Amino acid sequence: MKQKIALVTGANRGIGYEVCRQLAEAGHFVIMGSRSISKGLEAAEHLRSLHLDVEALELDVSNTRHIKNAYTYIKTKYGHLDILVNNAGVFLEGGDPTHPELGSALRANPKTMAKIFDINTLGPFKLCQTFIPLMKEKNSGTIVNVSSEMGALNEIGAFWPGYRISKLALNGLTKILAAELLGTDIKINSVSPGWVKTSMGGPNAPRDLTLGAKSIVKLALIDKSGPTGGFFLDGEAIPF
Repeated sequence: MKQKIALVTGANRGIGYEVCRQLAEAGHFVIMGSRSISKGLEAAEHLRSLHLDVEALELDVSNTRHIKNAYTYIKTKYGHLDILVNNAGVFLEGGDPTHPELGSALRANPKTMAKIFDINTLGPFKLCQTFIPLMKEKNSGTIVNVSSEMGALNEIGAFWPGYRISKLALNGLTKILAAELLGTDIKINSVSPGWVKTSMGGPNAPRDLTLGAKSIVKLALIDKSGPTGGFFLDGEAIPF
């Protein structure tokens, strides 16, 4: 199997780190985008100690200069990008499943909601705008937007409006770009990793990192006959 070049955002910990590990273990070269370059370098060094092909890259998805620098670096050094995993995301609203009222829409801070949207939705949007033209040069590539069932319109419920709306919008972006890319061999899908034990998901989450990342990696490695414009959990299509 030909080695692919992958860029994963939010890669220094949690689901992003595990996605990098699984992609590299599958034989691909992974660029680990991290807001903190020191943490990114540390994470990359650990994976390299396992004899995996990775490198760290400073990439804050809310920083347009970082995105432009990432494009220049990848275009100059590798000439192409085969996989983009938009994993970086934040959950900045209060509360948890035991105290959801702390995340009530009635007390939400619009500035906090805007920051969530900037990272969870506009970040992937800008990365897609930047790297899809590079994928078009080879007429191939896969993009995975890491979403959440909390943003599925058919199940959307109370509390945490910033996070929910940001993922709802991210799913909409997936559908829009998939429609615009019809007729090409570039595939884009949304994936929910489920409720996973991470710093964001908390210790009571029922799913581990390996399982959460597996579905993302599966969609990242589809070929030109694979699906596009879908929403997936554990490799199975789910409603938007």
